[in-house]
Amino acid sequence: MPQEATKVASAASRSHRLCSSNGLVVSMISLTPVLLLFGLVLGFLATSATSYELLRMPGWAFFAAIGYALFCWLGARQIKFHCDRVSDVAFISALAGLCVVSRLAVAIAFPKFVLIGDDLYLRRFVLAVVHGGLTRANLGTLSASYDYPVWLSRSLPLYYWLEKLFSSAGLSALHIANALLDAVTVAATFAIARQLVGSTSARVASWFVAIMPYRIFDVLSYTPQIPGTALFLLGILLLMRTLKSNVITRAQAVAWGVALGFLLVLMRMQRGGIDSLLLALAVVSIPAYAPSRRTLQLAFGTLLIAALVSLPTSKSFERWVESNDQYHLRSHSLGFLSRGWNPVTLGEYFLRYELLDKASSPKEKRRVLFATLATEIVREPVVTFIVVPVAKATKFFAIGYSSVTEAGLAAGGYESAAAWAKAMRLGYAPILLLFCVVGAMAAIRHETVARRLALPIFTTLLAAGAIVSIWEASPRYSHCIRFALVTIAAVGFTEFSDTIRGVTSIERKMIGRRAVATVVVAALAWILIAVSAYFVARGASSYTFANLGQATSNINGDQTAAIAITPRTASWERAIAIPAETKLPAKIQLGWPITATAINPANVRLSVWLPDIPTGYWSRCRIVIPSSSGAPDEYEFRGIVPMKRGTWSVQSNDKEAKIEILIQPPNEKVVQMAPQPLSLDVGYVLPD
Repeated sequence: MPQEATKVASAASRSHRLCSSNGLVVSMISLTPVLLLFGLVLGFLATSATSYELLRMPGWAFFAAIGYALFCWLGARQIKFHCDRVSDVAFISALAGLCVVSRLAVAIAFPKFVLIGDDLYLRRFVLAVVHGGLTRANLGTLSASYDYPVWLSRSLPLYYWLEKLFSSAGLSALHIANALLDAVTVAATFAIARQLVGSTSARVASWFVAIMPYRIFDVLSYTPQIPGTALFLLGILLLMRTLKSNVITRAQAVAWGVALGFLLVLMRMQRGGIDSLLLALAVVSIPAYAPSRRTLQLAFGTLLIAALVSLPTSKSFERWVESNDQYHLRSHSLGFLSRGWNPVTLGEYFLRYELLDKASSPKEKRRVLFATLATEIVREPVVTFIVVPVAKATKFFAIGYSSVTEAGLAAGGYESAAAWAKAMRLGYAPILLLFCVVGAMAAIRHETVARRLALPIFTTLLAAGAIVSIWEASPRYSHCIRFALVTIAAVGFTEFSDTIRGVTSIERKMIGRRAVATVVVAALAWILIAVSAYFVARGASSYTFANLGQATSNINGDQTAAIAITPRTASWERAIAIPAETKLPAKIQLGWPITATAINPANVRLSVWLPDIPTGYWSRCRIVIPSSSGAPDEYEFRGIVPMKRGTWSVQSNDKEAKIEILIQPPNEKVVQMAPQPLSLDVGYVLPD
């Protein structure tokens, strides 16, 4: 143990002189643990609060959660105090083997597990590609799916080949592949952590990731983040190998750059922005870990070669995917950005914004999606700039705050197993995050610990920043950075007593001052960004949806209610109540007040949709949707469930703008009465 500590300390100090000459690097290493601490505290509080769900579960679930937390702690304790009984190779080989066996046991135990949600849709897509081939005709047909470019890209590195080679046994082959990839992740986590924090903490970190309930049951799922995480960690290992050697040759730098470039290509195909995350991580980490100026130069040279290899290859692949896309429904990063800032789900996936993207014509997609952001900023500034980012940060750090595999187990008839999985998850997350909090405190307290943990801290904060600022929140989107969290938690576990009991009053004051200073600087920067964005959005009236907060509506001259669909989107989308016994054909008139700052156009673009698939009489009724060309289109009501967008002429006066929506009965030559009520949703009104 003392020898190992000396070895790690000397390894950490080799780059101290180089880093000390770079004030920016020193500041980052000093301040980032404070930022991390706030995120970890949010995650810990959130996961602790969700433990109340155990009260609504069977009585044994509470004891299962406590038991699993104790199992996690006792296992780490045994590793800490008996680490020198076996070699590193023997330990990680045994743990990786245990990882494979446990995952395969789960796959064998639950043969009726049901894929649901994106897992199911992705597998259907992969099977359609396998059966129809990678032909232009087949891919063109499949591009009618909104997720076509993402699913095709994710299919090819692994899933396509498994289904093609193993046919009906493709799902079983996937379970084996998931188990093996998880073992690779465990081994890579150990290898990374050992170079940073030593063998003991590395063993604890690999133990934490091996027993993570979310990962154990994920072996059953069609989760592209599993191969993506393995690739990401291999990329980090290659990067660290470049930084570790002080005698690296130019030939080695070129070879490692080419290898890293191909890994980046595969990461790009797996999506999720993990290739960009690795590049950003390399840029901020190389100065912190390079032992000499020569290594620093060669490391950046390796990174440049990797970029030169990966960018043209990735762009070529993406052009091929795009060339087979006949429908061009998806807006990629801008779509994620709009959904990631929605006030309804607080940054999680939001179907309505996906439907809006899909319904918008190619030439108006960017404007419509930017309008969602501008409207949210102007109409819901507190929610947009405070509630949503805090909620997304909390979800990011709340490890596995929900799990689709639990729903898949329940759907397969394994209700008890689903409850066990949930209890394990609720017991595991708080204790891991508690150790993470202690690890972050140790990094704040000791510069040496902060320097060793710089890479996992940078990884976590870069990923958190991307999720909060651009991406949607999801339990899966923190998949690739869990190695960083378990490494920080392992340090927190091994340093627990010293950190909790050994903090002096002087150190508490120092930590408090640093925390306050960091919060003040971060808050001022965020206020500046928020105020600037608010005034820019307020001035861009052509990028702001018409205010339907005081909208009026009538059907055939009789007033009817225009109800808010959700409170936070009430000013830009409404539900018009069509009562029973409404005479058809019917004219629905929708009006909204004209303000001094609003544009009063001759035509507007408007979305209409139904929240549910209509049945009976309403399914055969039609809605007239005018187009910009002047020739109106008619759609049966069941055809507008996914949302349609059209161009309506505006009738306006000084106070109000109005449009008319025409609804036709199944037989427009005969006046009919609607047998039942219906809700027609409208919104997202922009000047044409």
